[in-house]
Amino acid sequence: TNSAGCVETVSTTIDVIDLKNGGDITSTIGTICSGDSNPLISNSASATLEAYSATATITYFWEQSYDTVSWTTIALQTGVNLSAGEVTNITSTTYFRRAAQIEDEDGDICETLYSSSNVTINVEAEVTPTITSSTGSFIFCTNSSVTFSTPTAGMSTYTWTYFNGTSTVSSTGAGTSTNVTIVSNGYIDLEVETAAGCKYSVRQAITVAPAINTTLTAPTTICPSESTVISVVPTAGVTYTFYIAGAQVQESLSATLTTTGITRTSSVVVQMTNSAGCVETVSTTIDVIDLKNGGDI
Repeated sequence: TNSAGCVETVSTTIDVIDLKNGGDITSTIGTICSGDSNPLISNSASATLEAYSATATITYFWEQSYDTVSWTTIALQTGVNLSAGEVTNITSTTYFRRAAQIEDEDGDICETLYSSSNVTINVEAEVTPTITSSTGSFIFCTNSSVTFSTPTAGMSTYTWTYFNGTSTVSSTGAGTSTNVTIVSNGYIDLEVETAAGCKYSVRQAITVAPAINTTLTAPTTICPSESTVISVVPTAGVTYTFYIAGAQVQESLSATLTTTGITRTSSVVVQMTNSAGCVETVSTTIDVIDLKNGGDI
């Protein structure tokens, strides 16, 4: 209105853009293995505008946190979904959220709202499997039957693999033990898989105890009470038990027995036991020649 009373009118409309919510996100996987990457975190509800809001383009970005207090933007992630593998080497519980935002005509951010809930990705505690043997040792006698077992319980599957020096035999199932016949040096492997699909393994070396020498030296014929030497070629770490006519006469690390106690034809048995409990036995018979009388003339 001017001083002469002339009136002019001009008008415009100012649109208001306003977010109603940030939508929501979800993941079908809640637990991963240590060191894995994030699973797919998908859009379960897109962000929406208020009913009175003018039309606006909604854009997104993603954030991660280890405590839900401090958040870090995940670079280059601007979609409604967070693709699997974008965050690598996750070793502790990690939280994810998605932000929705709108801009005014000048490119200024008007508003930012976050997804209704965070997605929590837990990291399964690492498992360290162990193997025990039914003998309490991993040094065995050739052809001995051994049960290997693990105290690591509660796994989804157990895979046992025995390598006997030339070939492998594997078995997979829910069993926490396996039976093996030891034929040579090798190893026993155990791989366990958890409910979350994490796999952990251990390898235990298997050693076959050195062979025991069973070469026996003894006379075949003696006189009654003659000083007699009975010996076996010695093997280190072996205990030798000598029996004459069924009676034990010596047990020691000595592979030699000297005796004057044989007065009648007798069996001689030498039992040899090494530190692994392997037992070998060798035997012979010593004949005794003895005059009953000198006859007569």
